[in-house]
Amino acid sequence: MGSYYISSTAKGWELRKEGARRPSKTAPTKEEIIELAQAFMESKAGTVKVQTLTGDVEQELTYH
Repeated sequence: MGSYYISSTAKGWELRKEGARRPSKTAPTKEEIIELAQAFMESKAGTVKVQTLTGDVEQELTYH
């Protein structure tokens, strides 16, 4: 089970596995990265923590 984070970057938004050096997915908007994360996590078990622009966790999504 992996932990992933959706966070803001200088170029948009990214989905990154905890401890990874590079993002798994990137997108220009938060809405798009959430959609990409949902598709990416379909075959995986884990959690995705969606962060605000300031880095606070606003939502946690669990996938089985």
